[in-house]
Amino acid sequence: IPSIGETLTLPDLSDDQRVRRAAGTLGEQLTAAWLGRPRPTIGRLQDVDLSLWTIPASEGWRADRWQLYGEGAGELLLLVSLWDDAEQAREFLEAVRGEERLLRRVGERTLVVLGGNDGSRRALADDLLVALAD
Repeated sequence: IPSIGETLTLPDLSDDQRVRRAAGTLGEQLTAAWLGRPRPTIGRLQDVDLSLWTIPASEGWRADRWQLYGEGAGELLLLVSLWDDAEQAREFLEAVRGEERLLRRVGERTLVVLGGNDGSRRALADDLLVALAD
């Protein structure tokens, strides 16, 4: 797991059952949008207040990486996020809780979120935790 200032990287966990289809970074503003933050109205570009694009559950975002895996009819989204401190990580964790998501905590500031219709979410989470520990 990277420390503050380092880049968050994830291994490709493709295997016979799953293939990585896409990967990227959300960032603080897209994380807020994913959590339901409505897009603010923008007048002139120079008047944009970037704080309007975030919510408490996305503040303290340090880094993230997402990967989309799919094979056949199943798809699985993996998101690993790094937060400034344990409290901000907890706020994000509370915002994304849901039956359709599997959440894992890796240390105080790093969270793993898995969602999708692929039945192998727990296996992927276990594979990722092993890879991150190396």
